[in-house]
Amino acid sequence: MESNFIELTDTRSVYNNNYFCVLHKYCLKENKQLDVYFTITGDMSLGGLQDPEQSKLFIKRKNDTIKELSCLGRKYEECNFKSKIKGRLTFDTSEISSECDAYFEFGMSGYTKAFLLTLNANEPQSNYFITKYELENVFSTYNSDYRCQIFDVELYRYHIKLHFEVKGNRSLGDLQEPRYSRLENTNTEEYYPMASVIYDHYQISSKISGFLIYRTGKLKEGGKLEFIFGEGGYGKAVVLEKFEKIWDLENSLVEDFSNLYQMEMEKDLQLKSADSKFLSVHKVLLSARIGDHADMLKEIASSFPFDVLETFIKWVYSGKIDSEHKSKIEDLIQEIGISTQFFAKKSGYHALVKDLEALYKDETSKDFLINLKENVDQEEEEEEEEENTEEIVPLKIHKIVLLARSNLFRKMFQTVKEKSASVNDLGPFSIENREALFQFFYTDRLDLTADIIIEDLKVDLTQAMDYYQLNPNSKLKFLIKNLKY
Repeated sequence: MESNFIELTDTRSVYNNNYFCVLHKYCLKENKQLDVYFTITGDMSLGGLQDPEQSKLFIKRKNDTIKELSCLGRKYEECNFKSKIKGRLTFDTSEISSECDAYFEFGMSGYTKAFLLTLNANEPQSNYFITKYELENVFSTYNSDYRCQIFDVELYRYHIKLHFEVKGNRSLGDLQEPRYSRLENTNTEEYYPMASVIYDHYQISSKISGFLIYRTGKLKEGGKLEFIFGEGGYGKAVVLEKFEKIWDLENSLVEDFSNLYQMEMEKDLQLKSADSKFLSVHKVLLSARIGDHADMLKEIASSFPFDVLETFIKWVYSGKIDSEHKSKIEDLIQEIGISTQFFAKKSGYHALVKDLEALYKDETSKDFLINLKENVDQEEEEEEEEENTEEIVPLKIHKIVLLARSNLFRKMFQTVKEKSASVNDLGPFSIENREALFQFFYTDRLDLTADIIIEDLKVDLTQAMDYYQLNPNSKLKFLIKNLKY
C-alpha cells in the first residue's frame, strides 16, 4: 500500500438501509488526481445499482462556493449491477488552489454527501489523524428514557469525529435528528455537523448510532468542548476537558532539526557559493530529503550566492519555507531538477517525518551504535555477573538524529574528544521502552506492540523526557498523556 493512502472508517454515501456506498480509503497523488476506493451494495428492492461513474465530488471553499467535479475514470475489482460493485473512482483536483472540504456523492441522485477530506493546495493530506479519546459514561441527556451516549472523539487537523448512540422508548415520540447536534467551545463558538452524517444503525423510533463530523479549524489551547444532542432539550456533555496545544506539537521536531542546521558537529559536506562562502551540511540528511538531486546541488552550488544556498538548506532541514523565500530559490530548484510537485511533496512537517522514517529504516547509513543495557542495582548486577545473564541489545542509529533530538547526547558528543562510534546506554527503564523512544526520535510517534504495558511505558517515557533532555515542547509529552492501545 502506498504511504499516501488515507484509511476511512465506516464513511458512507447512503440512499437507504438497503442501498449504500462504503468508502474505504482515498489517495491524493502527485499529479493532483484523487482516487476514491469504494464498495456499493444493493438488494434489487429498487432495481439495479446506479452507475458509479456518475458519482460526484463536491468542493466547498471557505467562501461557501461549491464546485462539482465529475469522475475521470474507474477501475473495478468486482462488477455486478444487481448486487455489488467494488473498485476505485478517479477525480481531477488540480484546480484546487486553496483550502477546502471535499464531499463524495455516489451515483446519479438520491445518495447523501459523505465528507471525505480537507484539500489544501500546500498540504494535501491535512486530514491527518492526531489522536483519539475514548470516553466512558458520557451522556447528553433529555430524561431517563432519552439519552445520547458519546463513546469516543477522534481529533484531526481541522475536524472532529464524534461517535454516538442515542436511544428512546417512544414515550415522547421519535428521536430527534442527530444532524442538529452541536459542539460548543467554552460557550464562545458553536459547531454543527457538516453535510454528511453517517449512521451505522438507524431506527428513528428507538435507536440511532454512528458518528458526526464537525469542522472546527485549528482548536486553540485551553477551554473545553461540550456536545449537545438534537434540536433542543438535551443537556451538555463534556467530551474534551481541555484542549492541548496539539496543533503546535509538530513544531518541536521541526525546531530540533532546524537547530541541527546551526550545529557544526558531524557536518561532512561543504558547499561553496558564488561569493566564495562555505556552507556545511549533514550529507545523510541531505540525501534523505532530496535523494539524487543532492549530487546536482554539489555541482551547481558555486553558481548561486550564499543566501540562496542557505535558504534552500534551511528548507531541507525544516521542511518549512514561506512564499517570499520560496521565490528566492526557484532558480536553484529548477537547476538541480526538482519539480514543483516534488518540492510541494517534500515541504511541511509530514514530509520531513516521512523522510526521517525512511532514514530510520536505512540500516546501511547508520553510523552510531547504542548498546542498550538494563540498569540494575548493585546486588542484582553482582548476581547477573555470576550467572552471566546480562542482556545487551545493540541498536544502530544515526548520530545526527541523536544530536537533533537529545541534549544529553549533544553534550556527550561535545565532550568526547575521539570519534566515538558507540555508547553503552543505561537508561533507568526497560530496553523495550528505550527502543520505542529512539524510534520516536525519527517518526515523532510511538508504535506500540502487544507486549508493552501502557502504564509502565508512561512512567518510563516521562523519565526519559528528563534523562535524555528532550525539547521541553516535545510531542512526546502529549503522547504520554494520551497513550492507549
